[in-house]
Amino acid sequence: MNIEFHILDLKADGRLRHQLAADLHDLSDLLPIAHADVSLVRQRDSTPPFQCVVLLGVPGPDIH
Repeated sequence: MNIEFHILDLKADGRLRHQLAADLHDLSDLLPIAHADVSLVRQRDSTPPFQCVVLLGVPGPDIH
């Protein structure tokens, strides 16, 4: 699985990336994942203060 991280306005150490990757690998046991695009953004003066969006690329037909 190819994982691409986009982390903005947040100190992202290796531990955070490792945890996110481990969670995606656990999910891949249920659904094969070819690619994951992870965006994690800290939004100042906003509720909720963090936003995480994960786009998954899976082999085969589209799923919804």
